[in-house]
Amino acid sequence: LHVPLMLRIPGVTEGNGVIRGDVGLVDVAPTILDALGLSVPDSMSGRSFLPELLGQDSRAPRPTASQFMTGFRTLAIGRLKLIQRGLETGSLYDLATDPGETRDIARARPIGVRYARGLLGLVLAQNTQTPAGKARVHGREKTKIDAETEAQLRALGYVGTSRP
Repeated sequence: LHVPLMLRIPGVTEGNGVIRGDVGLVDVAPTILDALGLSVPDSMSGRSFLPELLGQDSRAPRPTASQFMTGFRTLAIGRLKLIQRGLETGSLYDLATDPGETRDIARARPIGVRYARGLLGLVLAQNTQTPAGKARVHGREKTKIDAETEAQLRALGYVGTSRP
């Protein structure tokens, strides 16, 4: 999944930095709070990428996970991308040599698959639990959406698609 993200924070960023690594939408709110000097609540998923925006290199690649359709999950870390379908079926790609994801290297790199699967589990757990180990719960009752916005979200597939 490659979606460009442009973010300029007046008085904080110069507006010309480029982050070469991956970040997720889950990281945007913590980044904005960090830039404003506010603490990120434990109940919030994601982590700030402000240091990267300010030109500080990360010591390790940032893993990003996404979930789509039923049972599909992906993890991108550095040059590797895992696409996991269910519990057993997964594909691994080397994005540096195969950016189009046309050559599955999972059979040739079983340790890479295990590494990516383990990291995927850790990232998903981190996104669903607070540092104290409590489940992150996003209260439905705290969000009010007008009818027009709900119709737009429904047309995009964001409303009425979750499963219990």
